Amino acid sequence: MSKSKENRKYLFTREQYKKMKKMDHAQMDEWIRTFVANLNEDNMKNNMEIFVSFDEKNKRAIITALENTKGIGEKIRNNFLENYDKAMKDIINIKGEDE
Repeated sequence: MSKSKENRKYLFTREQYKKMKKMDHAQMDEWIRTFVANLNEDNMKNNMEIFVSFDEKNKRAIITALENTKGIGEKIRNNFLENYDKAMKDIINIKGEDE
C-alpha cells in the first residue's frame, strides 16, 4: 500500500458512503441541510469560545496599559472597565439579533 493511502483519513465510512449513494434528491437535500445546521451550531459555539478568550486577553492588556499610564487612578480605571464591559455586551447582543 502506498504511503499516501496509509496516512489518508476519511470523514465518513464506506457504509455511510454506500447509504448516501442510495439517497434520492430529497433525502440528500435533507441530509445536507442537517449537516450544515450542525456545522453552523458547532462553529457558533467555537467562535463564542474564541471571542471570550480574546476578550479576556484584551482586557488584561488594557488593564496593564491603564495601570502603567500616569494620571489614571483606580477610580478612572474601574469606570473605564465598566464602560468596556457594557460596550462588549452591547456588541454581543447586536450580533445575536442579526442571526
